[in-house]
Parts: sequence; C-alpha cells; structure tokens
Amino acid sequence: MLKLDLSTLPVKPAGFGHCAVCAYRETGTPALCFTCARERLERLSATKCKICDRPLSAGETCSNPICSSGDRQFQWNYAVAMRSGHLQNAINSYKYQDKKEWAQIFARVLVGFLDEEAKTFSQFNLIVASPSYLSQVDGRVWDHTRRVTELAYTFSGGRWPFDIGDRPAIIKTAATSKMTGNGWAERKYIAQTDLRDALAIPNPQKTAGKVILVYDDVFTGGLTLNEIARCLKEKGGSRAVCGVTLARQPVCRQNLLDKLAKGLRENLAHRG
Repeated sequence: MLKLDLSTLPVKPAGFGHCAVCAYRETGTPALCFTCARERLERLSATKCKICDRPLSAGETCSNPICSSGDRQFQWNYAVAMRSGHLQNAINSYKYQDKKEWAQIFARVLVGFLDEEAKTFSQFNLIVASPSYLSQVDGRVWDHTRRVTELAYTFSGGRWPFDIGDRPAIIKTAATSKMTGNGWAERKYIAQTDLRDALAIPNPQKTAGKVILVYDDVFTGGLTLNEIARCLKEKGGSRAVCGVTLARQPVCRQNLLDKLAKGLRENLAHRG
C-alpha cells in the first residue's frame, strides 16, 4: 500500500474518532482511513513480545502465561494499535452502543494494516472472524466481528482471503460466561470449558490444510484466540493459526481490572 500524504487531499480528514463528520466517511479507501487512523492511535511499543504484542523493557521476558505455555495453539497475534483513547471509545461505541457505522471504518483500517504489513500477512490462506453467538436472550443480536471482515473483503476488492458466505468457517454454538472482570485463572477456566465446548467447524473442507488468520477487535491475554486456534486445528484440520486485532489491551489496565474484580468477589464472599 502506498502511504498517502493527507495534506494533498482537497479536504482534510476529520481525524479518527470524528469519522461520522468526515468528508470521506462514505468514500474513504483503506489507504486513506488507515493513514488517518495512524495519526491518532497509540502505537505498539517498539520493544514488544513477538507473540502477544505486550510492551517489554529491554531484556524483559514476557509475563503473559499464554506465551510460554506448552499448550499454546496460535503462533502470534498482531494488533493495529493499543486499546486507548479514540480507538477504545470507537470499539466500545460499536460493540456496546450499536454504532454499526464503525464497521466500515474498522474494515478500512484493517485492510490498510494488512496491506502495509503484506510481507507478514501474505502467508494466510483464509481470514476468519472470531465467532459470536447470536441470541435475543443473551443480548448479542448481530455479529460485530464478521460484519467487519465481510466489509473488509469488499474494500480489499477480494485481494485478501476473507471468509465470506452464509456458513462461517468457525462458529460459536452457545452463549458462554463473560471473561471481562475476571482474573487469569477464572478466564482460563471459562475458555477451556464453556468456550471450548461451544466452538464448532461446520465444514472442515473449508479449513483443512489452511494457514488461518483470526480477526478480533481486542486482544487481552490470548485465551479466546487459543481456543479458536485449537478448534481450527483439531476439528478443522488447519495447519497453523495466528491472530490480528484492532487493539491490544494495555497490561496495566487489565491488571487493575483483575484486582478490582478479585476485591469485589472477596468482599461479597466475606459478607456472605
């Protein structure tokens, strides 16, 4: 992808986070939207874990348990940026406030990222969305990840092998417990029980022998991606699995959430 000089455009883009009022909201290209987003998003650390993108100090070994686990099923995850500021607000608006217009912006940014890092991503035969379980009862009535990948296929002109069609390559067959707010042990248990049992491959011929890239909006610790990779490899016959996300959850923020959740549970247990 050729990098754009935004200053040469007839109208200056509004800037990521203000996409709703941007002159290029409907006509923007992956190159334009990705270049614009780069100006406002928090970059990944120059020194980071090669598996999970966790920022590292010089000589530091990554403390994310999944990275040193002998049971790790995925090779690595590569995020566009850190989950902060405008990107954090946009993802929250999209997922939890039904601001579906963000899908086309995320799709353009994703394609722009794939294009910029083509040497890394050209190895993949299939790009799938992290599966969602849709249910009126459980509150998830539209597929926020697949919506982005379907639009990304269109914006890329089909040059990237996104999974499209009526039957996704991997599906989630039941609702699972929420991982947000839980500590590592609790999240691991949910991933290895609820999530593992809920994942399925409708048509193994679609994934057999493939090197697969899994798209999701946020990467936290890798437990969800690990179970998706396990399913793709064990049930779908895939050769290898990696991940790509819009955002990498900051480690310090996740640690704080874990501590707050643990403190709340201990307080409730004490009262009980």
